[in-house]
Amino acid sequence: MSHPVLQRQYLFLHNVRFPMFAKYSEPHLYGSLVGQTRNLYIPSTGNVTLGAWHYLPKAFYDAHVNELQNTQAEALNALFDEALRTYPTYVFLHGNGLNRAASFRVRTCTDIAQELNANVFAIDYRGYGDSTGYPTEQGVVDDAYSAVQYVRERSRSATADSGPGIAIVGQSLGTGIGAQTALRMYREGQHLDALILLAAFKELRPMVTEFSLGGVIPLLRPLEWLPIKDFLLDTFLQYRFHSLEALTEILNGTNDPKSVNQPVIIIMHALDDAVINVSHSEAMFTRALNITGATNTMSGYHIWSSSLPDFGYVRSIMSKTARPPEHRGVVPNSRFVLPRSALFTFVELEKGGHDHLLRGNVDALRLMMPTYMLGDDVK
Repeated sequence: MSHPVLQRQYLFLHNVRFPMFAKYSEPHLYGSLVGQTRNLYIPSTGNVTLGAWHYLPKAFYDAHVNELQNTQAEALNALFDEALRTYPTYVFLHGNGLNRAASFRVRTCTDIAQELNANVFAIDYRGYGDSTGYPTEQGVVDDAYSAVQYVRERSRSATADSGPGIAIVGQSLGTGIGAQTALRMYREGQHLDALILLAAFKELRPMVTEFSLGGVIPLLRPLEWLPIKDFLLDTFLQYRFHSLEALTEILNGTNDPKSVNQPVIIIMHALDDAVINVSHSEAMFTRALNITGATNTMSGYHIWSSSLPDFGYVRSIMSKTARPPEHRGVVPNSRFVLPRSALFTFVELEKGGHDHLLRGNVDALRLMMPTYMLGDDVK
């Protein structure tokens, strides 16, 4: 596993192509509504072309369903671009292996499009699906950044300097890519409205021996027994994905009045995740506590926590000037109250495994997002 090519195959699993022979130009075959999703291709660095699916917000789809199902390509693109200018967008970054047509990924995207009434822009990184090239750490971060910039450029109208909000949603490997993309935007002074990490890992190094293929086969667990394990990893590991350090730099901006506003950060991790242990996300929340000093009475932040039946344990770092959710009142048709727009929220789900954290829980995500990141008020 010291060879860079073998490491790339092990980490990205980009040659595990499923569904096989996917018909990317017909996304409705994989779970979205007819006309709700367009297939498109966008440029990235190194002359790479990325395959992507753009899911429409449910309300926009319902209002234009006849046009969407009976219009030629050029007019269709105009409709999809109109949705980007009027509704918030969630850029979805998937985990390793498979492609954007995998059923559980389509389910996540359609749930967000429907329940949050927002665009979802899902890419296949270089080397995945019908995207060209092969994955590297810098390359896949460039791909995610290119997707965000594509959305940013098309969400602005001719008369406005800014458009609707943009969030990044990363799952598994996509959390490492999403954290690095958010850090790049932060360093460049670009505002990101929310960063949502599903089954996150703090960095790649411990995952080398912790990772189990399919949550069952611990491929490199024997490395733990070698006295020279640390030497081997330090010397030969080509990939890092330092998510914890990326979040640390972003959160340190809370103490810098000159920095760009930090995104709302939400981490969701299931206790029954057999692939990435929940301790990784716990470490991220602990780091956020240390940076904000939320346990200190002199801090401008405090901790809101609640154990919610049939859901999980929620801890949020909130500004002391924000109204607690109990004082806001229960949102109609919601199962419970949750802090909206908290600086950092960690949700330990009772169940959800590794790939299905949002199944049945998009309503909870809805309660935690800033209201402008929900497309409900778009006319």
